[in-house]
Amino acid sequence: MSALAALLLSILIEVPVVVLATRQRRLELLLVAVGATLVTHPFAWHGAQALLARDVPFVVVFVVVEVAVVAVEGALYAGAARLGWRRGLVVSFAANAVSAGVGLLIHAARLL
Repeated sequence: MSALAALLLSILIEVPVVVLATRQRRLELLLVAVGATLVTHPFAWHGAQALLARDVPFVVVFVVVEVAVVAVEGALYAGAARLGWRRGLVVSFAANAVSAGVGLLIHAARLL
């Protein structure tokens, strides 16, 4: 899967999760959800590729990248979407857990 395809898939997965998790359909929240993924995805994608190329174990790369993404996106939800820190981090965790889970399923299917 290309970086662009992964980015679009992440947006398609994460935005509905954010809407469901917050029970809000504010345009501001939708823009933050898209923007958060646009900000973090390139770093996550290229960072993961760089770490994997250095033979860092996949599990370590996965955890490091996802924790960083949840933290950054959580901060964006907390501030820009005005959800507060706790709720921003919970929403970020939920959206990224679903997105990462789908990514793991796709990765596993490619290994079969």
